[in-house]
Amino acid sequence: MKKSRLLMITVVLLLVSGLAVHAEYRVESDEGEICAPIQTMILTPPEDVEAKFADVRFPHADHFSYSCMECHHMWDGYSDINACMDCHDATEYISRKEPKEDYIMYYQSAYHALCRDCHAEIGRKNTDIKKENKGKSDEDKVALLPNGPKSCNGCHSVKAE
Repeated sequence: MKKSRLLMITVVLLLVSGLAVHAEYRVESDEGEICAPIQTMILTPPEDVEAKFADVRFPHADHFSYSCMECHHMWDGYSDINACMDCHDATEYISRKEPKEDYIMYYQSAYHALCRDCHAEIGRKNTDIKKENKGKSDEDKVALLPNGPKSCNGCHSVKAE
């Protein structure tokens, strides 16, 4: 009796965990239904690059309030979405002194320009909101915008080994 109960619990847990791994977010858009993965993605450097920092955990679902085009700027709205490094594939550092269309091809510059700079911009907006909220009653205060990490170790929790 105990073995069959344990087996039943194990099967249910495996089914539930399998569903969580393959879960998607579905939303209706002008182009029809769009499916997006909701799990946290692990961003790693290209295979031939020695990591200086730990991999980045990217919580995809936390960004669903933004248009897909905010990050997937070359997406046509119909075809499969490519990973950033499918286009931003330069593995040798390109200085920011170079024209943007050149340095942004370095994979790390693309991530930093998109993620870090977006979080910094939201931080600046929140600073302005805080200034505007000074002296206002709680019911008149404007809510701060949700924001992610802005420091290196906010995304890269530890140095790579």
